[in-house]
Amino acid sequence: MQATPLREEIRSLPKPSPALAGDGSAGLEEVSTNWIKVMPQSELPEGSWHKTEVGGRDIALVNHQGQIYAMSSTCPHMGGPVYKGEITAAGTIICPWHHSEFDLRTGELKDWAPRLGGVFKVVRSRRPLPVFPARVENGDIWVGLEE
Repeated sequence: MQATPLREEIRSLPKPSPALAGDGSAGLEEVSTNWIKVMPQSELPEGSWHKTEVGGRDIALVNHQGQIYAMSSTCPHMGGPVYKGEITAAGTIICPWHHSEFDLRTGELKDWAPRLGGVFKVVRSRRPLPVFPARVENGDIWVGLEE
């Protein structure tokens, strides 16, 4: 799906329940989140991608198995177009350039450059894919960015 410029609406939400950094396993810290309205949910059908800019960051949205995920649109290793990668049934995305595999929910690196030689694996550092909280509210997709 081709990205189109979107008008962003920013609104700070009150903190009835604080957003937590991390995946719930350790080192949780309270963070303040700005929720940014990105697009109508109806424009992101099941199995589709949308690349856009949110709060000055290139973000990719994907609708996978009825869940909306938001992540950096580029791979943290080589800058490859992650949004053009393959999504697996297990909820991971495979970078189209070096085939590293990332968890859609957490960004965790699941498999590191399995098709490339040992030199690449030594030269490039292993980093997770930046992910962002996403939600649907009143038919619109919102992405949360830390303040």
